[in-house]
Amino acid sequence: MQATSIPLPRCAQGSAALDQSRPFDVFVAYNSADLTAVLDVCAALREQDINPWIDVERVRPGTWVQDAIEEAISSTRTAAVFLGQCGAGRWQRLEIRAFVERCATDGIPLVPVLLPEAGELPLELLLLRQLNFVQFRGSVRDPEALRRLRWGITGVNPSV
Repeated sequence: MQATSIPLPRCAQGSAALDQSRPFDVFVAYNSADLTAVLDVCAALREQDINPWIDVERVRPGTWVQDAIEEAISSTRTAAVFLGQCGAGRWQRLEIRAFVERCATDGIPLVPVLLPEAGELPLELLLLRQLNFVQFRGSVRDPEALRRLRWGITGVNPSV
């Protein structure tokens, strides 16, 4: 039986290929309603040599999604919580809780990211509202938002 090639997700195609062997730089928490926009941001991050962990690219079919997410949450150095027009999803809210704890106990950066259609951080996400956030205006390719997101993930301000 010949092995078949499985195409990479759209985010991983192009000049910055998905590197499964390299440790990831940021866990991406998102509402599935925002997947297309979030994958576009992932592509932009890879162009800047930042390796995001996003479930649709990292969880092998036939394996437990929750196990993979728990392992990634416990080993990440930074988390980015993406919020769009629909707000936080049910699973995303659980990820947010885990990252708020990691932020408080381990000091990892937790970066709230508002997608173009999001408006403001939702009132019910009180703990995220206390953090400095990144806001995309008009497009997920907003250069200022990408610069700030890179800074939040790497700890290095590209403007300095």
